[in-house]
Amino acid sequence: VRVVIAGCFLFLLALSVLIVSSCALKQQQHTTLRIWQTAVDPKAVAVLKEIGAEIERTHPGVRDEIESVAWGALSSKLTAAIGAGDPPDIAHLEPFMFSSMQSKNLLEPLDDVIASLNPDDIYPAVKDLQLFDGHRYGIAHAFGITYFGYRKDIADRKGLKLPQTWAEYERFIKSMGSDAGKNGNVLLPGGDPFFVDQLAVELLASNGGHLFDANNRPLFTERPFIEMLRFYRTLAQAAPQDWLNIKYLEQFQHFAKEKGMNVPVMYARAAKEIDAEATPGTNDPNHFAVMPQPVGPSGTKSYATLDGEPWVIFRASKNVDLAKEFLKLFYRRDFYLRFCLAVPMQLTPIFRSMAESPDYVNDPFIKKWQPWQSQERQFLADNRVRPIFMSDDADRLRPFLLELQGSRILSDIVFAVAKDGQDPELAARAGQAKAEELIERLGYRRW
Repeated sequence: VRVVIAGCFLFLLALSVLIVSSCALKQQQHTTLRIWQTAVDPKAVAVLKEIGAEIERTHPGVRDEIESVAWGALSSKLTAAIGAGDPPDIAHLEPFMFSSMQSKNLLEPLDDVIASLNPDDIYPAVKDLQLFDGHRYGIAHAFGITYFGYRKDIADRKGLKLPQTWAEYERFIKSMGSDAGKNGNVLLPGGDPFFVDQLAVELLASNGGHLFDANNRPLFTERPFIEMLRFYRTLAQAAPQDWLNIKYLEQFQHFAKEKGMNVPVMYARAAKEIDAEATPGTNDPNHFAVMPQPVGPSGTKSYATLDGEPWVIFRASKNVDLAKEFLKLFYRRDFYLRFCLAVPMQLTPIFRSMAESPDYVNDPFIKKWQPWQSQERQFLADNRVRPIFMSDDADRLRPFLLELQGSRILSDIVFAVAKDGQDPELAARAGQAKAEELIERLGYRRW
């Protein structure tokens, strides 16, 4: 009897262990690391999936779910997910979103991750963008800057000098207009309000203007802002009739196919489109070139826009340690170099040693488009870059930029002037009132 009882006991013990193990395995198999990121290039996404596969290999039962989110949709998608209490574990943000999220205690500090990356090697332009109260809550996945693109061969044939000011740029595009015909000669991404906002703030910074004063009061009715609206209207008048339907990436395709001669919202990503789509023999920087942004009448120097979406980990994540492992693996030299070379120059490495290494600069594509790369480095060296939707350094700490950009108040002002022909001062006053009301409603009015 004792033998039978003992046997039953051992059987039940083994069964309970099996059930517990099975439950644990089942629970482990349901661990999903959710990642939202903005890279859309197939080669870049492939590298991210390799990193995810490595995490899955070293952590049995874990599944990586990597989703590509378009720039223009990132803000609204994240806002909705946060509002529903269901943010991803890891995501890309734009720096202008940070203060809003940090003020709500949504982000996990990444000091230990960044400390493991040799932070002294990180370019200053991106190193401290997510530094709040002594802690870093994010780090750029890569970065690039904007240019003003133009058809160099046509400008050279006409004997045109590169414009240094807005007034000179207006004359420059008029002088090139005869080659553009009915298409217009200035390409604008009117179909993507996010990039309309981006250009507006870049122009404002290049005109010595600011979005806000020290007390968070919008400065939309001030002279630099009004001058920016007038210049935007001039650009729109030189654009194709359907400019309001042209998306960000589409303008590069139009440029490559000679449907426009000038592109004020230009990133290095355009070089890839030109290389593939332009007429053979013209797909090079001798035909498709970039110039520094011209300076507005109230400005003293111009600025490029810095695109450097940082990785963040949401505090609500149940997989914080696993998310940190993913980020450390992402920056491992072999993975990271291949990721950045997926879209050379558009994905410039954040580490100076890698960005200036033979492994990166000797890439055939970068060597071919070297003048574009040189301008990026010069702007970085001259500290002539501002993150997207930031007119000055103080904007980094304003906790309402996410909500303001999401409201489309700024792009609505631009469209009222550039599309509907409204008086710039009238449109600016209406937008000023809306922005003041939004900031007050959010509790950040200080004036």
